Amino acid sequence: MTKPVYSTLRRFGYTSVGYIDDSLLVSDSYAECEQNIDCTKKLFEKLGFIVHEKKSVLHPCQRIHFLGFIIDSSAMKVYLPEEKCNAVIKSCCNLRDKSTVKIRQLAEVIGKIISTFSAVEYGQLFYRKLETAKIAALKDNYGDFDKNVLITQDMKTELNWWVNNLRFQSRNIIIEEPNRVIYTDSSSQGWGLSYENVKIGERWTEDEKSYQINYLELLPVFYALKAVCSQLKKSTCKNHDR
Repeated sequence: MTKPVYSTLRRFGYTSVGYIDDSLLVSDSYAECEQNIDCTKKLFEKLGFIVHEKKSVLHPCQRIHFLGFIIDSSAMKVYLPEEKCNAVIKSCCNLRDKSTVKIRQLAEVIGKIISTFSAVEYGQLFYRKLETAKIAALKDNYGDFDKNVLITQDMKTELNWWVNNLRFQSRNIIIEEPNRVIYTDSSSQGWGLSYENVKIGERWTEDEKSYQINYLELLPVFYALKAVCSQLKKSTCKNHDR
């Protein structure tokens, strides 16, 4: 319903984002933001919408709550509100301290973890064991969420990461253009990498040969980062698969 309204505002030169009944207005300066707020408010009211001033922030600021996150335009980062952070940590602690739970309980915690990804830069690296266990348990129990699932040590390790690190996480709003390129390649026999003056290649071990091809395509990237990580501090890297 509000898409035509935001489209009209964009034609006026104003930047805004809307989701259901929430709006985020963005401008380059304090004065431009004031104009954006004034024009947006007047247009919505002219169309018959009611702007709840007590629930709205009608003055320009550089740190604001929007859709469950804190957006900081000074640091150009997204953060989790403290109450949401504490709730996720509490859920992870409760799950970590148990040996078995209902699949439904595991799925609920995974859902809470996923809901933080917009403010946790590397969050997607620390829930795969949980997700894999959930999928396997549902498969074994024909989709019954009320059956039990074992909380393994690997799962507890992932949960510990969230408990110990969530309070210190954020996510960059703007990702810098890559200033480093690492070239990698792999085949059924081995792998290789090239980065500036570094060139490395090896054959797969017998164990590695049994891995799926998608895994073997990613493994050289991991090895490349390990090999040249000391040269990549404060860099944005791009991988080119030859």
